[in-house]
Amino acid sequence: MNNYAIKRLTNYLHDEDSAIIFGLIILGVLFGLDIGTTEFILSNGGYEINILMRSVVSSEVIHLALKLSVLLLIAFVVFHSNSKLKNSGTMALLLIIIIYLITVIHNMGSIYGIL
Repeated sequence: MNNYAIKRLTNYLHDEDSAIIFGLIILGVLFGLDIGTTEFILSNGGYEINILMRSVVSSEVIHLALKLSVLLLIAFVVFHSNSKLKNSGTMALLLIIIIYLITVIHNMGSIYGIL
């Protein structure tokens, strides 16, 4: 490989990693909004719809720790998947972002109903 090809490959990998990191930051923000809106709903008489999360949301610390753990797991899986099949992890990350965006929008609708 000549220097030009190596430089282009390095730039491509850097750009792809930057996009993944940006996506993970967006997901982290959505996780934070999910936690915040869920806590607001619960403190105003609402309830957790997700049966699996009911015991988790009873403690803000456990809720935050779980979301952080899941975010780190997603980051690992995204980078690992991309190393095995190009963009597979990135597409999965995009899907997860969309799901959490819908979740936060739903929570905002519930808050609007409370107010």
